Amino acid sequence: LLCVDAVSGEEFFRLSPGSKTEDVSEYLAELCLDCVELGYTKLFIILDNNPTHKQKMQTQLAVHLQQMGLAKAITVECLYIPSYSPKLNLVEYVIHLLRLRFLHHLSVGTTLSQIEQQLEQFLSSNQFLSAEQVQKTLNFIFSLVA
Repeated sequence: LLCVDAVSGEEFFRLSPGSKTEDVSEYLAELCLDCVELGYTKLFIILDNNPTHKQKMQTQLAVHLQQMGLAKAITVECLYIPSYSPKLNLVEYVIHLLRLRFLHHLSVGTTLSQIEQQLEQFLSSNQFLSAEQVQKTLNFIFSLVA
């Protein structure tokens, strides 16, 4: 899970690849706390149709929100993108841009570990997308479903 601020384009949280449903629901509860502190009363979470994103995570999130006293302070609505719908998935646009800006410029003999290392350096030293680019891409995605 990678979270990007839709306004600044800044990455603000990343869960490890081995994260479990409990880790994600705990993170989302902390995100809800941050949102409430900023004055928000509703949070939309866009997820793919992975079964782990469905009932188990939502149930765990509800428990966390109850324990934190936030159950009545914020409404969380999960929106699921249809299966096989890359045009509705922001990460698909990010992957496409990575290929264009970074991967297509590597030499033929570059190893996977070199690619991983260079990619990590690239992403940690560059703002990959501006806030305007993120907003335009999200607007385009929303226009597809409106």
